[in-house]
Amino acid sequence: MSHLDLSENTPGKLLRAYVRAMTSGSTATAQYFTAAPTWAGIYQIHEVAEIAAADSTWWNENLAADGLDADRIMIVRRAAEGLAAAAAYGDETSVVVERARTVLLHLASGGEIGAL
Repeated sequence: MSHLDLSENTPGKLLRAYVRAMTSGSTATAQYFTAAPTWAGIYQIHEVAEIAAADSTWWNENLAADGLDADRIMIVRRAAEGLAAAAAYGDETSVVVERARTVLLHLASGGEIGAL
C-alpha cells in the first residue's frame, strides 16, 4: 500500500500501485519470489493456506473494484508478478524491468499495447 498514489484518482489506481511494488526491486519482493520453493511446503499447513486464500481474495476483490476490465487486471497483475520473479532470479536486466514497468503502468491506466 506504500506504492499507492492517492492523487491518481482514476481507475486502476490499486493495480498501478501493485505494479510499482512488484517492479520496485525491493529486497522484500526479491525474497518473496526466491523463497517460492519454501512457500510451497508452508502452504501445506492449513492455517497458512487459509491466510493465503484470504489474502488472494482481498486482492481479487479490491482490484476488481478498482474500475478496470477483469481481463486487463489479470494480465497486468500476472505480468508484474512474472517480471518480479524474473528480476529476483536475475533473469532480467534493470533496463528491461524499467521498460516493462512503464508498459504495465500504461496498461493499468487503460492504455493499449504499442501506444507508447
